[in-house]
Amino acid sequence: MAAFRLHAIETRLIAASVKTVEQVRACAIAGAWACTLPVDVLEAVAHHLLTDAAVAAFARDWEAAYDGLRVDAPWRG
Repeated sequence: MAAFRLHAIETRLIAASVKTVEQVRACAIAGAWACTLPVDVLEAVAHHLLTDAAVAAFARDWEAAYDGLRVDAPWRG
C-alpha cells in the first residue's frame, strides 16, 4: 500500500464472487467500487420491505397525478 500512496497510483477495489446480500453490504462499507454477483443476489439487494412500500406509494401518487397513467405504461409522447 505504501508504494501506491508514494507514487499516487489510483486503485479501485473490486469484490468478486459475492454470494449473499450481507456480503454485498460488507463490500459497500469496505469501499468496493464494483461487485460480481449472481442475478438472484442482485434482485435480493433491490428488494426490501420499505423499498417495495415506497415504490407502491410512488405508483399510486403517479397514477393520481397523471389521470390513471401507469408508471410502467409506454410513453405516449
